[in-house]
Amino acid sequence: MIGGAIRPPRASSDAKTTRFSARVQFPRRYNFPRLFLILMTLILLLSSCKALEKSLYPIKYEEEIRFYAKLYEIPPELLAAVIRTESNFNPQAVSSAGAVGLMQLLPSTAEEIALRMGEEYNLDAIAELETNIKYGAFYLSYLYRVLGNDWNNACAAYNGGIGNVKEWLDDKRYSDDGVSLKEIPFSETRNYLNRIEKYSEKYKELYFTDEETGNRRQESGDEGLERGD
Repeated sequence: MIGGAIRPPRASSDAKTTRFSARVQFPRRYNFPRLFLILMTLILLLSSCKALEKSLYPIKYEEEIRFYAKLYEIPPELLAAVIRTESNFNPQAVSSAGAVGLMQLLPSTAEEIALRMGEEYNLDAIAELETNIKYGAFYLSYLYRVLGNDWNNACAAYNGGIGNVKEWLDDKRYSDDGVSLKEIPFSETRNYLNRIEKYSEKYKELYFTDEETGNRRQESGDEGLERGD
């Protein structure tokens, strides 16, 4: 119309739909290939972390450790931790005091163990890998039995001597109940137990997660463990 207001053209239905779609954002479909890739990346990262930890906390002679831990009912991670602390899995290790092998047995202690086990003592045999683990595991289980069924006491005695631990348990400065130790006067033994605890946790996490570890003693071995107290 001449001289009149010019009306804008009426929007088509297609244009209205376009504007509505621009205002309303519908959720996008999940990108499953991308999610799968992210998940696999996380799995690989976790696996790499565990591999790194295993390189920091390696284990050797796992078959023998599992066998004698089961035989003498010792938590396998604890037996592995004792070996790591004593010799760092070196079967040729010899201390300045004359302790030998993976579990650092003194000849006098090994002779006592052989007597308790009813075996003939052989000085050369205690340096052998399997005999050393067997004797050390037997002795650790013996210490557990005679020191109140307490692995902390047993490990303290393995390092500091059974006589000392018995004295500490009878001393109110170190034990409130005569059963468990609240303090250890030997700094070497304190540090020893701290290392045992640390290694036990790591070995359980990395190698023995699904192990069933009980503290029951073998009926057939109780009498032998009691001889010579």
